[in-house]
Amino acid sequence: MAKETSARSAAVPDASRGESRVEAPSWKRAKLAIALAIAVFAAVSALVAGTRPACIDYYEFWVVGRAVRGNRAGDIYTDAERARLGEVAWNEALSAQASSATPDVPSKRIQAAGQRRVLETYSTPWMYTLLGLASTGDYDADQARFEAFSTLVFLLAIAAFGRLLGYSALRIALCAWFFTSTWFKPFSDELIAGNVNRIQVAFLAAFAWIASRARWKHRDVAAGAVLGAAILFKPNLAPVAVVLALGWWITRRRAKLARQAIGAAIGAAAAVLISSAWFGSISAWSSWLRTIPELMSQGATAGGNYALARLLLDRFGVASRGAIPLVLAALAVIALVLRVRRDTARHASEDAQRTASEECVFDVALVGIGAAIAVLATELVWLHYYILFVPLALFAWRPRAARARFERPLAVATALFAGALIGLQVFVIMFAIPRPSAASPYVNAGALLLLVVSSIDLALGAPATPLARGSTST
Repeated sequence: MAKETSARSAAVPDASRGESRVEAPSWKRAKLAIALAIAVFAAVSALVAGTRPACIDYYEFWVVGRAVRGNRAGDIYTDAERARLGEVAWNEALSAQASSATPDVPSKRIQAAGQRRVLETYSTPWMYTLLGLASTGDYDADQARFEAFSTLVFLLAIAAFGRLLGYSALRIALCAWFFTSTWFKPFSDELIAGNVNRIQVAFLAAFAWIASRARWKHRDVAAGAVLGAAILFKPNLAPVAVVLALGWWITRRRAKLARQAIGAAIGAAAAVLISSAWFGSISAWSSWLRTIPELMSQGATAGGNYALARLLLDRFGVASRGAIPLVLAALAVIALVLRVRRDTARHASEDAQRTASEECVFDVALVGIGAAIAVLATELVWLHYYILFVPLALFAWRPRAARARFERPLAVATALFAGALIGLQVFVIMFAIPRPSAASPYVNAGALLLLVVSSIDLALGAPATPLARGSTST
């Protein structure tokens, strides 16, 4: 009977004990079925939720993209053109509403147009180009497709990061459910606004996934091109490139840094050239650059700005503008330096051999820290921007097998608590927190806590430098 049972079971390695545990095939199939059910439920729930809002942010992308596509726009980054385009779009929405089959039922288009009589055009020409290319002219249909696409690529991004970090299918499904549920308020706000943070997370996942493909000869250049295009899509991701560059330089992966820098330049150049052709002139980029100071000067905490710098100014009178990026960058550098010193000590004891999986974990950590700094260092931050903390949360929550020799349960518990703070909803219910001004301290406390815990985790993690002969680093 023992032999028969053994024949029907599968041996699963337990990385924490250096041995194998036996898992019955029936239990494996049950877990896969549960994972599939949770994933389907999460996807369907998120997709259904995305059909309800009018999406005022996407409305602006849609209006500007169509206007440029039809050669009906001047300099979209001037106040005069913002007002003119907004009024034209409002009149078109009124006309479409009047001629619809149900003129008494407000369409999503008329709802969004009513809230955006004057446009707020601060996005890059590259973003307007991509969303303009995807427009058909039917707002409700285009908006539904945008929401569905954004949510699906976000779910795929969670799955990709999960695979790189050693998550099981069930763990990936549970994370997907949490990050697309009403318990994670940044996602709910993202759906309401119709913004692009889900797509940004997908860009980051694509970068990390391509960079991990060891058999692809030009993976570093291709990954860099994705990152360059992502930064031009929405430049608040620039800190990701900075942290990656610091990580590769400090850990002596300078050949990889050079290849990905070349790829990033190619991706950024392609974005500029394609969008300039779409707009008819490269001057659209110089016009966009002039809007950055204006954009950053908007929004107090009481008005919905969750920026850490604004919170410190409004609540404590501390003017931290410019200091926060330096402090956060210093935190990343300290973690990386400690990581290298620890690797050196391990090498001295002839106990360091970096594997491909450890390389993936290290790169995801850099991506996550860079995205976290991108949010915390920005002076105008809406709640849905905290979706960019998803890669870092997945790194901090990764399973035991992806933690080399250290389980660090206290660190994981702290990271889970930080994720709940960022998700906000449980604390809104517990303490009846009015949003948005009273919620900013909770969200930023969670964000800072997750960044600190993850930085410590990075410093204590598996080898990052090419210490042993045969290492996968280049």
